[in-house]
Amino acid sequence: TVNFGNFDYVDITVCKAIDTDGDPQTTDDQTMKAGWSIYLAKNSQAIDQGQVTNENGCYTWTDLEPGSYEAAESTPEGWIPLYDDGTHSFGTVASGETYEHTFVNTREQGEVTINKEIRNPENGSAIPSDWTFTLHPTQGGDDITDINHNTPTNIPTGFYTVTEQGPDQYSFLYAYGDCGEDGDIYLEVTDE
Repeated sequence: TVNFGNFDYVDITVCKAIDTDGDPQTTDDQTMKAGWSIYLAKNSQAIDQGQVTNENGCYTWTDLEPGSYEAAESTPEGWIPLYDDGTHSFGTVASGETYEHTFVNTREQGEVTINKEIRNPENGSAIPSDWTFTLHPTQGGDDITDINHNTPTNIPTGFYTVTEQGPDQYSFLYAYGDCGEDGDIYLEVTDE
């Protein structure tokens, strides 16, 4: 008696997404990222020299044979993986199945610059440097305090509300930029 075993080839898709708020609990702020280097190994041996994600943020290896597969990504300076360590094991693949994994990264930190405009009342003499600003992370963490007018400040990825501290005889009039319905300005770090 002769027994034949057959194996249907396997396809593995690896994708890349950018998360703008750095919060793993939210996904509506994630966008697919083209041009990111990704790698696939079979039984700990590289399949090729790596691939680059396409305009949809993915790359698919097709017609793969039986084995144990692991995907990896390159993580450029200033970026950090959000869910994993930049590797993903598919384990031993099953005949005829398709597999997919999406690596999600966020900026390690961003930069914010806050500018103050002043409308001096009669006999007023305030200047923008009379004010300082505080960023309050909306998703927990420590406040970033004593930010000065027109001074670039490095901040962790996330959403923040801004408060200002200045001379008592002045009152807040308006803010502009990317504002929420509650009037708070949300500073969002993006991949651009």
